[in-house]
Amino acid sequence: MNIVICNAVGVDREENHIVHSPSRWSFSMKNYDDVFTYYPWELCYTSALLKRRTGHRVRFLDPCIERWDAEETTRRILSEKPDLLLMEPSSRTFREDWSVASEVKARLGTKIALAGQHASAFPETLAREADYILIGEYEGTVLDIVSGVDRSKISGLYPNPRRPAMDITSLPWPEDEDVSRIRYAIPGEPNCEYTEIQMYASRGCPFHCNYCASGTVYFAGWRPREVRNVADEIEAMGHKYPECEGFFLDEEEHNTGKKFVLQLAEEIRRRGLNRYKFDAMCAYFNLDRPVLEAMASAGYYKIRAGVETLSEKTARGMDLGAKFNPEKLVQAMTLCRELGLHFYGTFTIGGWGSTREEDLVTGRFIEDAAARGLLHDLQMSINTPQPGTPFYQKAKSAGYLLTEDWHKFDGGRQSVVSYPDYPADEIVRTYDDVLRHYDCGLYRRNRDLFRKHFSESFGQGNRPGARNILILRSTRMWHVRLAAECLRDAGAEVSLLGQDRIRPDLNGMAGVRDFFSYGDGHMHPEAIDRGLLNHLRDRRFDLVLALYSNTDGRSFENVRKVARRIADGDGAVAAVAHDGTVLPIR
Repeated sequence: MNIVICNAVGVDREENHIVHSPSRWSFSMKNYDDVFTYYPWELCYTSALLKRRTGHRVRFLDPCIERWDAEETTRRILSEKPDLLLMEPSSRTFREDWSVASEVKARLGTKIALAGQHASAFPETLAREADYILIGEYEGTVLDIVSGVDRSKISGLYPNPRRPAMDITSLPWPEDEDVSRIRYAIPGEPNCEYTEIQMYASRGCPFHCNYCASGTVYFAGWRPREVRNVADEIEAMGHKYPECEGFFLDEEEHNTGKKFVLQLAEEIRRRGLNRYKFDAMCAYFNLDRPVLEAMASAGYYKIRAGVETLSEKTARGMDLGAKFNPEKLVQAMTLCRELGLHFYGTFTIGGWGSTREEDLVTGRFIEDAAARGLLHDLQMSINTPQPGTPFYQKAKSAGYLLTEDWHKFDGGRQSVVSYPDYPADEIVRTYDDVLRHYDCGLYRRNRDLFRKHFSESFGQGNRPGARNILILRSTRMWHVRLAAECLRDAGAEVSLLGQDRIRPDLNGMAGVRDFFSYGDGHMHPEAIDRGLLNHLRDRRFDLVLALYSNTDGRSFENVRKVARRIADGDGAVAAVAHDGTVLPIR
């Protein structure tokens, strides 16, 4: 049998680039082609399992990392002539993914297997078109299908009962042949501060938050791998990829088992693997001093945790349960700061039970925590009712869903829910306001050090005496504000190139004289139309300044290209790192 396992289509018909994470939620961005995508871990485990346990020809394809649209994805799959095609669409990606699968089926007669969040939510409907609908955790289900087991006896294959939770240590390490795992680390997830391979030491979550596909659709309970097996994988990946600096343990909750984390930290230290940097998605409820000290000594540098909200009312509405504990949260954040660990929080706006005022409670907490150095960075989302979750059922039953146009179920662009006392447009406005709170906190925290570094480095090989300067808005607004203020203090006249949506943030911003908008989306050479480009060139800026959210410019190649095009050989180009250091662009 010839089998193709394929991740979601990478670019939709509106030319949005997809960041696919079906067990959480997928999102999309314009002009996102030089930034990261998640390693599609369960598909990759399935690929490795079939390669190790069957004699079939198995080919893994990832249109997300290759940036293929539906047409190119279809062409690539057709060239493999598969007998079976496995895909894992989320609701956000289903439109494009099904267009590919149905075209392959029509052209070749290929059997289609659909797994994941969307398939688990609508098995009866999708079973009319696809040949196999896989419910929940699916690696073992696929293995049974291709091994010829009678379909009536395959658990996890609709309409049969769900498959029991598997021993995840029994799985081979995931796919690293048809795609290279280090590719997902370069440039890597934006909040990874090193070149980090994504890996998974556990699976599942003990909580059942009503918006979470992982806890309510995919997995039952929490399970760790054997400590030795995890350490072996770290060792092997580090040996195979000398450029690897660390590992992003992107699980639902890496530290649910306190004993497991302590044993893993000890094994990492014993083998000398603490030369690597570790970045782990955790829960804060059991982050006490012994655990955090052990993690810090093992090379962990960043602790990520799902905070979600600081509103008790909203926490009840989202069924957070024991996951919600503000006192414990502050204790954990304070310990992380004391031990030199960066705390990264995930927050969400517009969940069941929320109001604008309750979500602004979260915003005010974020601002204070960022200013005090308790919150190093964050992820913010609009709470989106993924089909299959209790939140989706509640919103649909109450008549609060605005649409079932699945490509709008994004989580980073719009709200598909509108409550009687909290309409969708107000949810989006609150989302923006909470991020402004975050910017205010970062401005307060970083101001003095940023100004010091800027004054020490500005002018050193970066066109001393430059007075007519253009800033490219390629990072958060606190960074723009500080850069503009520093340039104003240096006697420069500052203009800004950015997106339409930042106009409200410019009111009262000191130092910015002129604003030029290129529309929306990430900064990209193709986003700057010819008329605007020529106008900017005619301004003959002495210096074009890009902004980096890091110190090495990873993921900012498109911004550098824009800077060079505007300078057009006539002006200087440079960058300002997140700490205020001015860096040359060569």
